[in-house]
Amino acid sequence: MVDAVVGRSPQSSWRDHDPRHSGRLFHFVVRLLRWTALLAALVLLGWGLVTEARTSYLQSRIFSKLTRDMRFVFRPGPSGNVRFPK
Repeated sequence: MVDAVVGRSPQSSWRDHDPRHSGRLFHFVVRLLRWTALLAALVLLGWGLVTEARTSYLQSRIFSKLTRDMRFVFRPGPSGNVRFPK
């Protein structure tokens, strides 16, 4: 009676639904999302590498932090640490 009210035919019952189809669809969507995330990560990595190659922003930040505490002193006379080729 419910089928007649809703307008469904008795042949298209929810019991006849193949559960494997929804499982395959779910796995397809998960695979698609994984590949999309991987592609997005690769695009962002490529963009970051191109930007770094053009601007050297990270290189300047890293080297300025590494050399922040470097000091030097001028002293009279030649340095004994310099090696000249013979």
